[in-house]
Amino acid sequence: MIIPKLHFKYAFPFDRNRRQLFSDKNLGPYPSIEEVENKVCEWRDIWENLNAEDKVFKSIIEVTGVNLPRDLEMCIFGAGMSAMSSPLMMPIADRDGKFFTDDKFIETTIHEVVHRFVGDYENNSGIENYWEAIRKEYSGESILTQNHIIIYAVLDAVLMELFSKGRTEDFIHPKHPDYQRAFVIVSENGSGKLIKQFRMYLK
Repeated sequence: MIIPKLHFKYAFPFDRNRRQLFSDKNLGPYPSIEEVENKVCEWRDIWENLNAEDKVFKSIIEVTGVNLPRDLEMCIFGAGMSAMSSPLMMPIADRDGKFFTDDKFIETTIHEVVHRFVGDYENNSGIENYWEAIRKEYSGESILTQNHIIIYAVLDAVLMELFSKGRTEDFIHPKHPDYQRAFVIVSENGSGKLIKQFRMYLK
């Protein structure tokens, strides 16, 4: 089995434009080029240590039943936007200008990578059927909540495998109400049940 790799890259052109925007619009302080470059190096080291022998990716593959046929590249920039999965991007500071802690980096990285696995329609046709079922089952919830039910279920399972239960609780602290609602649904139903539901649709 081929295990994909995660490569961290400094998104220099994008970061430069964000820095200029902050300056032009007086949006507040923005991390320096050196701060972003240093953080990229720090995060590479943290990830290499955490993912030694591909244990993070192996855990995600084992939990979801999905693999990716290619490596992933995460582009790192200063601030002003949230992390996202497509394209795979992450700031080093939140919207309040507070730099990400190591725990926040780990949680966010795995969170966004899991999005890529459970959203891989191209190589797993059954995934589309899963999302259609979720839209119906949770029609009373926001799309954002629907999208994050399986994310938090997988994240909970993977973090539990990588860390102790007490340590796992240090990682997941969603701030957005829709994310919080998704996490409540996972807590009420159990991550195992929700993951089993996802895997039922895989072909």
